[in-house]
Amino acid sequence: MLLSLLTVCFLGALSAVALGWWPQPEGWLLAIAMVGSVASVATLPRRPLVWFLTMALTAGCWGALVSPRPVRVDLTGLRGGLARLQLQVGRGGCSERGCWSEAELLGCTELEPQACVAAGTLLGVASEQELALGATVTALGKLSPRVTFSNPSEATLWPDTRPAVHAALQAGSRPRIDRVSWLDGALSGARQSVRRALQDTLRAPHTGIARALLLGEGAAVERTLNDAIRGAGVSHVLAVSGMHVTLLVGALVVLVRWLWLRTPLALYWEARRVSAALGVVLAPLIARLCGASPSAVRAAFTSMLMYLVTALGLRPSALAVSALVVTAHAVIAPRDALHPGFVLSVLATAALLTHQRPARLGDDSSPAAAHEPVRAALRESLRAWLATTPFLLLCFGQTSLVSLLANVLLMPIGTALVPLAAAHALSAQLGLCAVVPTAALFELVSAAFVEAARFCAGADPGLTLPPLTACQLVALIVIAGCLMTDVSWRARGVVVAAAVLAFGLSEWSLRRSLAAGDLRVTFLDVSQGDSALLEARGHAALIDAGGSIGGGPDPGALAVVPLLRARRISHLDWVVLSHPHPDHYGGLRAVFDAVSVGALWDTGQAEGEAAEQGGAVAELLATARAHGTRIRRPRELCGREHTLGVARVGVLAPCPEFDLGRGPNDNSFVLRVAHGARSFLFTGDIEHEAETDLTREPSALRSDVLKVPHHGSRTSSSQALLRAVSPSLAVVSAGRANRFGHPHPEVAARLAEHVRRVLRTDQVGGVQIVSDGRNLTVTTASPGET
Repeated sequence: MLLSLLTVCFLGALSAVALGWWPQPEGWLLAIAMVGSVASVATLPRRPLVWFLTMALTAGCWGALVSPRPVRVDLTGLRGGLARLQLQVGRGGCSERGCWSEAELLGCTELEPQACVAAGTLLGVASEQELALGATVTALGKLSPRVTFSNPSEATLWPDTRPAVHAALQAGSRPRIDRVSWLDGALSGARQSVRRALQDTLRAPHTGIARALLLGEGAAVERTLNDAIRGAGVSHVLAVSGMHVTLLVGALVVLVRWLWLRTPLALYWEARRVSAALGVVLAPLIARLCGASPSAVRAAFTSMLMYLVTALGLRPSALAVSALVVTAHAVIAPRDALHPGFVLSVLATAALLTHQRPARLGDDSSPAAAHEPVRAALRESLRAWLATTPFLLLCFGQTSLVSLLANVLLMPIGTALVPLAAAHALSAQLGLCAVVPTAALFELVSAAFVEAARFCAGADPGLTLPPLTACQLVALIVIAGCLMTDVSWRARGVVVAAAVLAFGLSEWSLRRSLAAGDLRVTFLDVSQGDSALLEARGHAALIDAGGSIGGGPDPGALAVVPLLRARRISHLDWVVLSHPHPDHYGGLRAVFDAVSVGALWDTGQAEGEAAEQGGAVAELLATARAHGTRIRRPRELCGREHTLGVARVGVLAPCPEFDLGRGPNDNSFVLRVAHGARSFLFTGDIEHEAETDLTREPSALRSDVLKVPHHGSRTSSSQALLRAVSPSLAVVSAGRANRFGHPHPEVAARLAEHVRRVLRTDQVGGVQIVSDGRNLTVTTASPGET
């Protein structure tokens, strides 16, 4: 109960701050936390209840105080040139695709213009070789923003704590190690030695599994296998966590105790205390050797404190120690406290440690007694599933139902894999593989785990929910907590029914959040690309879906589809492909796979230039037809008014059809969407030629909101166009620190001259505009920007 309430207080305050429900913590929180710490220590021996209450308050205050806020790194001017980087290396790992690590930027010297960001920025570093944890290195590399998507949404989102800036070290150059402690150097050498030994002595896919278990390199596991393990709900077996550290440290402690008892020294020093003292030293070393993930570090802290109490001759309490470690870890490493792996580890640990195991009755040889271990395992699996499911649905939108049984069946195998992998690594290091068949034994157990995981994944129906609102998240937490609490089933039924009702009311409210006479237009942040969502009550349409140029995260799957799911949109009346360039059509495949689409508006130039586009556009059109979507061309779209609920949509170009003498940009669809007295102009990527044609009838262009043509390219947004449109608001859709320099300074100057307000998705994220026909209400993804 102690750990449960402490964890609830800590995670509650942590979540409140992270999700923006708690205001900025002030000095009084620090004062309460410090007083609570002193009071808890002072009252521990005499008044356990007072200790419990003060520690609960302390945990909540510390959680609110030290939790990191989402910080938007200023990347203004960054263009990704070559720079000399001085880095303080953090946790990392390697796979067949290369090595990665987190690092703090200590210094940056530009070798090419606009290549640096401010010192102190946290980087995600890609390198050919592993960088030693804790080392200070100097290397040549290029900085670029990590592609992220930030859009207005009613859904509750867990903050992303990954580095906002990516550093790619120059291929072929060897980083210079400026400073590294002997311990960090030894651990780095040990990791490389273990990695080579596993690669030389194990076959695929067992090599990747062993590396995941011992080195924390989950990316070394084959992708299809990783998906199967995740589908079975047992991915925590391969993610280095408390179980791995506890098993490895515990095995070494038991071995030392066994050896100590067989020496004369056992007569003078108690073996239990001596081996526990060794555990205090081993725990942090094992955690760092395993990659120092947040959950591994938490487990190391817990093991250190448990073994320290044992070494002092006292009896440790797992509940109290775990509660103290959760709070202390958040204070020492606040960014870790928001890491999903850390939070899941805390929730699962709390669920297991607070499980009240029923007393065994009757004869131990009875059938009921024989089945009790299985029942206990099922109960514990259910508690862990209930504790983690709300968070899994919050972060990932789904959870595995088969994991309830898979954990009971596969955890014994997964638990055996850790010591087997360690034993094989040691055997390979000592050159004993020819004598001791550790490789064959590990591969046999690993193969059993793999096949069982694939079977369970294939049998899993899955539980998938659309992105949750804050009310729905609280309702799920209440349901899970109620089912885990030891109260009467009548009381549980009342609470669960009330929570289900609240969940349903929140869903009903969300689906009717847009008034019957309103039009909502959302210009999505899809990085360097275009996408806009139009919504009226019961109707929705999409204009483009972004796309990754040259590979990278798919904005269709990671930005557009999540917003559609958050808005509960399962059907689009029509989708507009403004022109056949990948930064506009690349995300549409994910859209067609996720929702039904009535019609696809296409200029016709897409299929005509399919060969030039490598067949991607032709495949997209074929996909649309396969989904039953009607393809509509300018000849049937121009010259007539289209409706989207309360909105009226007119096609201004290319009419009556695309111009064979022009490129795709100047053949972009140009749409004017009118709602009452307000209007929006969507211009695709038109340039000078198309703008010149449009401005011959300036009255047809007049609009309140302008989607700036071609992401703010220098070849677009002429004075004539801006005077004809005369918008009060302009939206520039561009990627952060994009390599094209969009929006161009000349265009930015013209916009400032002609437009009262300009919003850029690279600065404020997605832009949402709600029109009631008379007024426009503007909201952006960035707090404070409305």
